[in-house]
Amino acid sequence: MMYLNGLTSPIQLYYERDYRELDLKNLNKLADLYYVKASYLLGRTDDPSPISAGPLYAGDPSVGRAFLGGAINNTEEEIEIAKAAARAAVEAYRKGKQKADSNIANPPTDGENYGDIIMKKSFALLLTLLLTLTIYFPSTTSAETPLKEIALFINGNRMALDHKPLIEKNSTLVPFTPILKELGYSISFDNSTKTVTAKNKQTEIKFTIGSKTGYVNGKKKALSIATKIINGTTYVPVRFISDASNEKVTYDPDVYAVQVGKQIKIDHFFKMSWDMTPQQVKKAETGKLLYEDKNDAASQMHVIAYETAFPLYGSTQGTISYYFENNKLVESIVSFDDDGEFKSSYENYIGTIFSLEERYGKFTGNDMIWDTDQYAIDAYWSVYKNDFERMVYMAMLSDELSFFAAFSDGNKEVSLLMYNGGSFSYPEFSTIIGYSKIS
Repeated sequence: MMYLNGLTSPIQLYYERDYRELDLKNLNKLADLYYVKASYLLGRTDDPSPISAGPLYAGDPSVGRAFLGGAINNTEEEIEIAKAAARAAVEAYRKGKQKADSNIANPPTDGENYGDIIMKKSFALLLTLLLTLTIYFPSTTSAETPLKEIALFINGNRMALDHKPLIEKNSTLVPFTPILKELGYSISFDNSTKTVTAKNKQTEIKFTIGSKTGYVNGKKKALSIATKIINGTTYVPVRFISDASNEKVTYDPDVYAVQVGKQIKIDHFFKMSWDMTPQQVKKAETGKLLYEDKNDAASQMHVIAYETAFPLYGSTQGTISYYFENNKLVESIVSFDDDGEFKSSYENYIGTIFSLEERYGKFTGNDMIWDTDQYAIDAYWSVYKNDFERMVYMAMLSDELSFFAAFSDGNKEVSLLMYNGGSFSYPEFSTIIGYSKIS
């Protein structure tokens, strides 16, 4: 009977044997299932009418989709729903960090190697996901690669440019003037000869628009593609920047990013740099603006949220929110469009773990964060020992398990979280990534 009422069989076992009393959380699950007040089940009132679940998790599957990347018309009501969802995600992220910091790894007491189980299950799922990669990653050598998809970093700082880098005839072209100015060069242009000259104390760089030849301190340099002016901006092959300035220049086709000078770790999701202003972020971000709140009530920060696409492991839509203190970017949260479903959220979590590990190395600690006692943990592993994914589903459905994987590169903390933000009857599984500046 307990199981049918929305409580998992391991928990049922402990109630039946009087090992534990019905707590408030599970009492609320029963009330939620029967759509009555918890106080009604306790006999404290004769009125069974439930209290509204609020605008975010009221059981309507269309509610809350704004923050998770659904159809947005930017109406006032939808913006308010998106803000509420954003606050819920921030709260879940920060609570997840607190739990992870204090979490003690809780394997079953019979010594089951749950770490091996997780990795085997995760690897099997990843192999399936990898089969879809060629669908979600367009060729980076195509002349049709969108300008907006390539981010430019100079000495680890994201550049907010009017004109983005692009790819043409298998060559990456970058805007010449803003890069060289950022590197300390002065720029001049001779309109009569269409010649561009860049100088610093040691180096003079010169080339003519439309030519495939450049000169560095008088020495001829061959270019892979002719320099050109596009919409009033001078573009040159990125390799010429490297040869001319003697700076390390790389293009990472996996994350669509060009780096000049100091190299940093960039992943598929967060492509900004700390201390950027709201104006700079808005100039650099290519997603659809969802809302901007200069004094968010929950975080007491300036928040800007965008709908955007993440072409990774099948998750093509999501939302990214940027948080500013004293007009400087200090935090960001990415939320995938999981549709609130366990399967899509779990796949996104596993796929994203492997993606982040490629960039930052193995996550630290144990990513299974239990919120129950050891007896219940042992019972979960005993009952579902042959079906790990089912165990995860039931434990998360009961709000007794979440996943939290932490990474760091010395510049930022990266935290991947999967959790159930709804209830047993109306689950709302979500996967989010939090980025925090390391002071």
